[in-house]
Amino acid sequence: MNEYMEQLLKLFRLSNGIESRNFDLDKHKDEFSDWLSKYTKNGELYFKWLREEGILGELSYDIAEIGKGEYDTLTFNENTTLISPYIKNLDKQNLNNKVVDCDFTVMGAIPLYIGKKPFDVVRDIDVFMTQNPYDIESLVNWAGLYNYADLDFIIGFYGNNYDNDKKYKLRTLKIMRERLINEFDIKETSIGDVYCYTLSTDFTKMKHRELDNN
Repeated sequence: MNEYMEQLLKLFRLSNGIESRNFDLDKHKDEFSDWLSKYTKNGELYFKWLREEGILGELSYDIAEIGKGEYDTLTFNENTTLISPYIKNLDKQNLNNKVVDCDFTVMGAIPLYIGKKPFDVVRDIDVFMTQNPYDIESLVNWAGLYNYADLDFIIGFYGNNYDNDKKYKLRTLKIMRERLINEFDIKETSIGDVYCYTLSTDFTKMKHRELDNN
């Protein structure tokens, strides 16, 4: 099994409250398949909500989506950059966006690209975006992008209202909000049985200020 599918299985286990030591894929194969189908559809609802809320607008900013793959990238085929080590099965023909095959993390206020050195692609990016990350704990470092490096981010979670990890995800966003030097609201909604949370720095105002200063 490839690493990307292992990451998706991790999300599946967490949402269903299944401990890793008790997990047997053969026993959960059909359940996982159903979950993956819902997960992809839920992502589409979340992405639509982000646009309706004006968080993404028409994606006219220099946005990079981080660490997603075939089943959970939201901006693929959009005018963005996708930075991820999980791009193997994506159809990269006739795309509007750039695809960078590397991993991403934040150390202090510095975005680090692990793997290839894609500086010609990422040097102009000033908004980083991810949703349902596989390593939730690492998100707290993203506060440094805004606090110290004048970079912005959009972080979100989505899933079904009955998921076991729903409260944990919301707690993570609250911790992140407390670490930011300015106060930003966590936006949330329910679309049928699907919940959506997002925390984003107000980069639209930042862009407007840049235009006013030019």
